[in-house]
Amino acid sequence: MSAEPVSIYPQLGEAPEVHREVLLCLMRNGTATSIELRRAAGLSPSGINHHLAIMLAQGLIVRRTQRAFPSGRGRPAFGYAITRKGEGLFPARGFGFVLRVLGSLARSEPNVVEDAISRELQPLVEEARNRLRGSGSLPERLQELQQLFEEWGYITNIAATAVHAGGLEQAHCPFSPIARACPQVCALESQLLSAAFRGFDVRKVDSRSSGSRTCRWSVRKVRSVDSDAGSAASLATRSA
Repeated sequence: MSAEPVSIYPQLGEAPEVHREVLLCLMRNGTATSIELRRAAGLSPSGINHHLAIMLAQGLIVRRTQRAFPSGRGRPAFGYAITRKGEGLFPARGFGFVLRVLGSLARSEPNVVEDAISRELQPLVEEARNRLRGSGSLPERLQELQQLFEEWGYITNIAATAVHAGGLEQAHCPFSPIARACPQVCALESQLLSAAFRGFDVRKVDSRSSGSRTCRWSVRKVRSVDSDAGSAASLATRSA
């Protein structure tokens, strides 16, 4: 029976008990077989395989070949290991300390922080430009950006209300904890979107910092002065 997809829980305490036991076992031991994980969780073979399939699909664990047979006979032994995504569910008080230091620095030396974030953001800007360079219509560009953002850890929704207008909603932002300590991150995120959508007017219409549940952006095609002048000239010619 295939495992049904399950939404990712934000922290270890909200995970099902079986998943907590599996993750704790892997954190303590590095790797473990399904038999070892079954014993740790107190499940049957079919029960543990069901949960391991779900956790593999979630990207919380990986399966690796632990032992290969040179003769080619017999079944290889498989082991499981936790991923960085799985490790991210564990409490990290050190991260909170880093955020407090960053927030203090952002208040005392805002220009230094902005320069540092801008430098680190530049590779992301270039990646976005390159990925969107071959995209055609605005809906296609928004879909490409959505895929790119989700690779970076965002959860996004897009809407193309017309050929030259659309919107982007960030249901989850991986930089939210940093942005709360250092608001400059949000301003530089605006620069990233503007760079990715050259020729479009990109505006933030809602944000978490102002109390909204999500951050939302509107994207509209900018009409050039030359295009407007050409349209006016054409209209004047037809009128004459």
